[in-house]
Amino acid sequence: CTLIDAVGIDIIHRVSKILYGAFGERMKPPPFLASLVAEGRLGQKTGKGFYIYEDGGKKKIEDPLIASKSAQKKRDSVLTDEVVQKRLAYLMVNEGTRCMEEGLVRDVSEIDIGMIFGTGFAPFRGGVLRYADSVGAESIVADLELFSRNYGQRFEPCSFLQQLAVGKKKFYKD
Repeated sequence: CTLIDAVGIDIIHRVSKILYGAFGERMKPPPFLASLVAEGRLGQKTGKGFYIYEDGGKKKIEDPLIASKSAQKKRDSVLTDEVVQKRLAYLMVNEGTRCMEEGLVRDVSEIDIGMIFGTGFAPFRGGVLRYADSVGAESIVADLELFSRNYGQRFEPCSFLQQLAVGKKKFYKD
C-alpha cells in the first residue's frame, strides 16, 4: 500500500486496466482502486491514499476510513491478516514463477533482485522466490488452489509452480 501511494493510486489504476486487457482475469483491477481515485485519494501527492500524509508527505498515518471501508468489504470471516498476507505474497510468487516458466529471465535471482529493488519486497527474505523456498512450493500451491476456489481464477497456480510442488523442488539449489 505504501508503494501504491508513492506511485499514485490513479497511475496504478490506469496500469491495472492495461494489465487486465493483456492478461485477463488474473490481473483484474480491484474495484476499490477506482473508488479511491473517484474520491480524489491518489496517494502521497494528494496527502491521502491508503494512508494520510502530513509534513509534506514525510509522516504516514494509518487512515481509519480505509480500515473501515475494507472491513465492510470482507467476503468472509476467514479473511485474517495471515490469509491477506499469503494472498498478496503468493500472487507475487506465482507471477515470478510464470516469468521463469516463460523464459523471461535467465536466472531466478533476477526476479528476486527485481522484486526487492523494484517493489520493496522485504530484502531480509531474500526476494519473493527465496521466500517461496522457505515456505515450500507444496504449501504455496495448496494455498493458491484454495484461494482459487474461494476468490477466483487469479490465484490459480501456474504449471511450473505445480511441478515444483509435485517434485518437492525449490527455486534455488543451495
